[in-house]
Amino acid sequence: MGRITGLDAASPLFRSNHFREKNKKLDRTDARYVDVLHTDASPFLADGFGLWEPIGHADFFPNGGQQQPGCRDRRSSVLITQLGKR
Repeated sequence: MGRITGLDAASPLFRSNHFREKNKKLDRTDARYVDVLHTDASPFLADGFGLWEPIGHADFFPNGGQQQPGCRDRRSSVLITQLGKR
């Protein structure tokens, strides 16, 4: 494939060892050119749902890759919902 553009690649299920395998998630070997925008990234799940580490040939982190200005913060409500299901 020539090019793939990843938009805010998901992180929550891809932090475990099983999903860290390269064939289970987007990475730079999936196309001749992979560019990725990280707009809700964090090394900690509580702070963001996007992948923090670079995974493409070119990775862009607008606003430092963290929550974008003007966007509502839904992380706490999602975490509370998920924790309540246990």
